[in-house]
Amino acid sequence: MIEVDAQAKREIVGLAREAIEGYLETGAYHAPHQVPHRDILEAGFGVFVTLTKGPEKELRGCIGRLESRGPLWRTLMQCAVGAAFEDSRFSPVTRAEYPDLHVEVSLLSPLTPIYNTNEITLGTHGVVMMKSGKSAVFLPEVAVMEGWDVTTLLTRLSQKAGLPGEAWRSGAAFRVFTSEKFGD
Repeated sequence: MIEVDAQAKREIVGLAREAIEGYLETGAYHAPHQVPHRDILEAGFGVFVTLTKGPEKELRGCIGRLESRGPLWRTLMQCAVGAAFEDSRFSPVTRAEYPDLHVEVSLLSPLTPIYNTNEITLGTHGVVMMKSGKSAVFLPEVAVMEGWDVTTLLTRLSQKAGLPGEAWRSGAAFRVFTSEKFGD
């Protein structure tokens, strides 16, 4: 499990917000004004940024990387811009709606292969499924929020990957991870 202190959480969410605000102002991704000196921000964690809107916390965008190709601060800021402006399920965030957005960050542990789906613990594990060159992922909280059991989770993963619902039953590979989720 990843542990992040309260100050680092505020700084991480602040960097995500800075990336979105900068893109709203200039229409381009930019490096942060200043990266706080913290080991965690230089580490190579996978990260997801989820944007929700309003008191109902309606999903507004979610983009992530399972593994980082550089320091966390860079991956985080790229995912924040992606969630706000590149999630194909939604129109880009506008300046008018920005004040109503809630930013959530999920820092991911390293991916661990599993060889039996009985190893999946709902609410603890995020799951990645790979089969036939396709893949899909759900964060740990998704199955619990949706009220799914493991079979339903795996069926939905198959469908999310563009495969038949039963595709997970044969020839699929799975990896699990945990996450530390926090927001503003």
